Amino acid sequence: MKKLSNLLAALVFVSLVIFISCTTDSGGTDPEDPLETQAALLSGTWTTTANQVLYQGSPSTDGDWANFTLTITNATTSGGDYSTSGVPAGFEDVWDAAGTWTFANSSGTIITRATSNGGNAGPVDITVVAGETSLELSFNNTGTLGRTAGIEGTWKFTMNQ
Repeated sequence: MKKLSNLLAALVFVSLVIFISCTTDSGGTDPEDPLETQAALLSGTWTTTANQVLYQGSPSTDGDWANFTLTITNATTSGGDYSTSGVPAGFEDVWDAAGTWTFANSSGTIITRATSNGGNAGPVDITVVAGETSLELSFNNTGTLGRTAGIEGTWKFTMNQ
């Protein structure tokens, strides 16, 4: 009986040692920063078609967004740069030709877009849903940003890479 008791004690001891030595640490590195992940997903050139641009919840009937392209560069955990092409005439207050952006929250689901070149399309907070090949950007143009009829209100751009 004493042998069985010693064997049981040894098994418990070995089990504890194994349990304690197991960790969820993967090589001593921290899990990836969500902002790093978002910055990587946002980087690149994004395109859309006219029916992928919604204004006030309906496809935009003003302007022709079929050739709209958004290019995001220099993306880091603090933000980056953007440039656009194919913005319909009169809609420069929706998207300026170029500017910068920063993350507005720690998960990277909101960015704040600023402008350069004296444009009027920012700053504005944009809700971001980013995937490997898809990007959804939603924002609200208000006040001086939407001073032209057909521009003030909610916008949603569904884009592909």
